[in-house]
Amino acid sequence: TVVDKPTDFAKFPGTKTTNPATIADSDKVPNFVLENSNGMIVFSQDVKLSDVASLADVVVINNGYVSIDSAKASTFNQKATITLAKSFADPIILKAAGFNANTGFTVCGDCKIVDDSKISGKFGFEVSGFSTYKVEEKKSAVLDVAEVFVENVDRETTVTKTFTVSNAGSVDAINDLKFDASGIASKYKFEVSSAPLSISATGQGTVTIKFFVPSDANGEKYSIGNIVVTGKDAKGVAVSKIIPVYIQPKSFLTVEKVEVNGKTSGDLTLNEENDIEVKVKNTLDEDMVDVTVTVEILDVDGDSLSEESDSFDLDKTDDKTVTVTFDLSNEVVDQDSYTIKITVEGETDKDGTKHVTTITKTVNVDREKHKVIIDSTSLSLSNVQCIDFTSLYVSVKNIGKNNEKDIEIRVLNNELGLSSQRTGIDLDDFSGSDNDYSATFNLNVANAKKGSYPIQVEVYRDGKLEETKTVTLTVAECGSTIQSTTGSQQVLGSDSSLAQQLQAQLQAQLASGQNALTGATVQGSFRESSSYTALLAILIVFVFIALVLAMAVLVIKKR
Repeated sequence: TVVDKPTDFAKFPGTKTTNPATIADSDKVPNFVLENSNGMIVFSQDVKLSDVASLADVVVINNGYVSIDSAKASTFNQKATITLAKSFADPIILKAAGFNANTGFTVCGDCKIVDDSKISGKFGFEVSGFSTYKVEEKKSAVLDVAEVFVENVDRETTVTKTFTVSNAGSVDAINDLKFDASGIASKYKFEVSSAPLSISATGQGTVTIKFFVPSDANGEKYSIGNIVVTGKDAKGVAVSKIIPVYIQPKSFLTVEKVEVNGKTSGDLTLNEENDIEVKVKNTLDEDMVDVTVTVEILDVDGDSLSEESDSFDLDKTDDKTVTVTFDLSNEVVDQDSYTIKITVEGETDKDGTKHVTTITKTVNVDREKHKVIIDSTSLSLSNVQCIDFTSLYVSVKNIGKNNEKDIEIRVLNNELGLSSQRTGIDLDDFSGSDNDYSATFNLNVANAKKGSYPIQVEVYRDGKLEETKTVTLTVAECGSTIQSTTGSQQVLGSDSSLAQQLQAQLQAQLASGQNALTGATVQGSFRESSSYTALLAILIVFVFIALVLAMAVLVIKKR
């Protein structure tokens, strides 16, 4: 099949885009128009569409930006009117050579504004031919440059470095530029060997610097000082910029090999501890001391996990393999891969010169398709005495790749006659917003004898046991001394002890009331119910009883 015109007109779905069905002669199309939601191009002369295989490959209409590849579609390199679907308070039209250009823009001197009403919400201008155009609000002259960083340089050598300084302003040039490096220490013998005297609007200039790296330069990245740049715009307004200069000399501590769980291409696991082995070599003809290896797993739930090896020494040309261990079973590991950052630090035995090497490695997560875990369990009181209730909190989480349905939580202890469950739980996959679930179980211990009771918590997926955890409840005799969770002793009759246990019992009853209403923990609506008011009244009565008992104990002691 021979196609005599592009087939992707749908990529420009604007109502004014030329309808291909109306094109009689693809070699000579008058009044050709392309439009999308960002704007429109109307060509002044006939275009030859038979030379264009794909419109989207050679024409870009973005927000405030239009570009045409004239090398591939020379028929479009002609006079045209561009209308952008946005207005500007104080616009300036910029032009750059090449297709899809991001840099090299200058003010378009031959562009003519044809629509700047602002009320219409559109901005139109004529161009004489095509490359790349963009329209933005006018900007005052301002110097733009990132920090200067020179790394992996040898000590006791002179380094030459070039960098670019730009004028981010779109109206005025910056003139009378001066580069002052007097704030950099003399031991670096720093000089600016060449620099521009002026930079045009949206233009840039190249700066060349030279400096000496002393023998005692530390191996980590550090600042040697600043270059202060000053100049004036066309109106005589001062413009300045401080450019920090950093260096990092070459490190002679090298990372020879990294293995994750025994393999150079190993994956992180969520079920077991992860061993990360790092082989470090001293390539200097001098001994290194106090060498440490720090391994970080970056951005795990918005934070970084870090482990550091013990320090060790490395004789000249020797190597050593160290292992650090990470347990990810309780971490929120919600990505398919993570970046591992390895930093090796040490210093020479002779003069203490510091050497630092940093590398990164991307490691995948070995994640099962189906994996639901018990994330946490806790008792409101693990030691109980003379109370009828306590409560057990259970949280489960899906760390597998698949969504899960029909998850079940079971809580069991035969001696307590305990057999409770939550069923029909749905969980998103590991990266979903609803990948966890929590429930509170009310435990009736009114008839429990003195002793320890292991309570088994189980989670099931499709009727199959996924994981089991055990929490221990200790029941003491009424009137006896019990050990609190903080290690201190408590005796029944103490108002603080009684109040604490009465409060725990009330919380358990609250949980029981909630579970009776909803079958699971209710987050907020229960506090607004009449049941909550009644239970609150019970708490007040319990506290009153505790106070009366405390007063009675004091009276007895005085007698």
